Amino acid sequence: MPSHWVEVDGQKIGLWFVQRVTVQDIDLKRFRGKTAFYLESAGEHTLRLTPYGPAVIRWMSARLETDPVDRLDPVSGNLKPAAGNVPVSRWCESAYWAQNRQRLTTSHAVYREPLAQAFAWAFSDRESLLQKAGSVCTPFADDIALYVAGHHLGDQPDGVDRALKTIDHFINLPAWGTTVNDGYGYNGDWPAAMALRSLTMG
Repeated sequence: MPSHWVEVDGQKIGLWFVQRVTVQDIDLKRFRGKTAFYLESAGEHTLRLTPYGPAVIRWMSARLETDPVDRLDPVSGNLKPAAGNVPVSRWCESAYWAQNRQRLTTSHAVYREPLAQAFAWAFSDRESLLQKAGSVCTPFADDIALYVAGHHLGDQPDGVDRALKTIDHFINLPAWGTTVNDGYGYNGDWPAAMALRSLTMG
């Protein structure tokens, strides 16, 4: 797929791919696509598209216009604070964890063994295991939920401490750990969004 680096006023903002090719465009041997970016001020700006790699293609047309769809909506007056209004806010309630410990022995017993295996992996000496396998062990944002649950459901006393250290680790990383700027998932795309989801749960 042809792709181009996009620069606005000299600042690289990302890698733009053409959209998935339709059956019609395969027959016509054409690519098409759309992209949107934010401008802080009106006036003259410089937009530069640089091919990511060599591609024998010829531009037929390009159109610059105000995006009729991709815009910020006003904040709803019905928006409620997260505390007390989202399920994760119950993580600080001892009754919530007591309820789930009870469920793991009754209605949710099917999850007991998979959870135990997940806790065993999350709290194991993964660094040594992966080094022996020739891999590098780095924290995963998804570990945060496992550490907190392991503390309350898996008798892991250092679970909360591990979760807090993992949060600090990802907060201090550029783009929340998504630093490969020529791959799908660069700064703010879905891998960074997944890290942010786990950070908000913590």
